[in-house]
Amino acid sequence: MLEHTPTDVDDRPTLHVYIADCGLLPTPQPFYISDDPYDLWAWIKASAVPLTMSFSILGFFQWMMMKMEI
Repeated sequence: MLEHTPTDVDDRPTLHVYIADCGLLPTPQPFYISDDPYDLWAWIKASAVPLTMSFSILGFFQWMMMKMEI
């Protein structure tokens, strides 16, 4: 695989690389990247997992402190 080929300091492959097959991959829907900073739904989707994990960890430690009666 081309991604695992060692490269030099200029990011060129140190071994000869031959491309045997190439082409286009069909996509059922075009990719859409929005640069709208006011897209609230995209912000919610992007931040849901990190916030959920953070609050879960905080809740777990709060539960542990309640069990230890500190």
